Amino acid sequence: MFGLDLEKHVDVKVFMPLLGKWFWKELHEVSRAVPSTHISRAPNVPFRMGPYLLMGCPLWGDEYIARFTTLCLPTLMSARNKAALSGRCRIVLFTNEASFSGLWNLARDMTNSGIETLVYVVPSNVMDKINDMPLNKYWLLGACQQLSIQMAGRWGMAFHALHPDHIHAEAYFENVFRLAEKHPGAGIAQTGISADIHAALSDLEKFRQPDSSLAIPDRDLGSIGWKHLHKQIRGLTMNGVDILGNDMPNSHFLMWTGKDKLYAFCCHMNAVYLPPEATARSPIHLFNAMDTMLPYYMPKDVYVPDADDGLTFIEVSDEKKSANDVRVSFPDWAAQCWNTVHGSDAWMPFFETVCEIPVHEQAEYMEEEAIRSQHATLVEGLKASKEPIMEALTAMHKAMEEKKAAAAKPKSARAMKRQMRRSNGAVPAHMGAD
Repeated sequence: MFGLDLEKHVDVKVFMPLLGKWFWKELHEVSRAVPSTHISRAPNVPFRMGPYLLMGCPLWGDEYIARFTTLCLPTLMSARNKAALSGRCRIVLFTNEASFSGLWNLARDMTNSGIETLVYVVPSNVMDKINDMPLNKYWLLGACQQLSIQMAGRWGMAFHALHPDHIHAEAYFENVFRLAEKHPGAGIAQTGISADIHAALSDLEKFRQPDSSLAIPDRDLGSIGWKHLHKQIRGLTMNGVDILGNDMPNSHFLMWTGKDKLYAFCCHMNAVYLPPEATARSPIHLFNAMDTMLPYYMPKDVYVPDADDGLTFIEVSDEKKSANDVRVSFPDWAAQCWNTVHGSDAWMPFFETVCEIPVHEQAEYMEEEAIRSQHATLVEGLKASKEPIMEALTAMHKAMEEKKAAAAKPKSARAMKRQMRRSNGAVPAHMGAD
């Protein structure tokens, strides 16, 4: 990525090769198995016609397992979601050795309840490197998602990018299948908002059912997320923003507040549904997460939900995620957007689409016509600014590479000898001693 020294953020020399070795080993095992769309079913779960859906995610450690088991999984087990998924869904969890036994028992219970669940162990030599550099965990996420998509393609299944910290509305997956049938062969993509998990917990618990599931209506879930908006998202709202001044959020995620819905703008959307036709021919792009790679995986037709589609979800995060309240000029904002998508026009359809999130009626809001107009102005500004921005980013990247090359080049014979000692542990005899 332009302007980013990747080697300072991820261990490309040790971690990436280890991750790649594990990925290809697992893919080899998947390729050896006879393809099957058979879904294990619990007693009294009726046979379901396809498309079958595979959902995969990495999951380890007490904190994230707790989020999955107390919030995410209970929303999958709401009466309407469970009815939609039972006998029709396979969940694949990727974990570490320490978390395996607990998740194996959980997977057994989930399978017996009608949602088949498999658990794969990521080797310890990979997991031990996760916390070494900031981006390592995201590359693991990407590898797990890529492996899940290849599994789905091998088994003739559709794919949904599951996350352990996502909370779904009570009929989310019922509506996923409904929309998939309404738009055959199309993909579904959307973005959502992030809520403060500790602040939102009491409001979420109000929807806890006697069987421990969470059945949260769309508008209530959106409103909970909006009421307890995480500090990372709070500074990215667009109401009252002067887009021609130095008042743009420093992010490729933007959000407007309408009368009874939020309007989210983001080029990185969650892969809600990849149809079997797409997973069957999906490429491999290690090690990027799916939300950053949608144009490579989504079919030509992509549906982005509106507020009436019943596809509300929120993410829950804690205080570890920092706030983003920096404001920048439009040119700086546009440069960040083009940098984020590596200057490719393939992401423009996602820039051009606003995702709606239903909320209860707001006292203060922006009219929809004004929101749509401002969004259109931003998209046109992005298109017009691409060429000069990419020229500047390319020049910056070139200068950064030249600076690194100059720093690595010895400036004298003595410096060369010192460098060779560091790299090889020896100095050629003809160069003598210092």
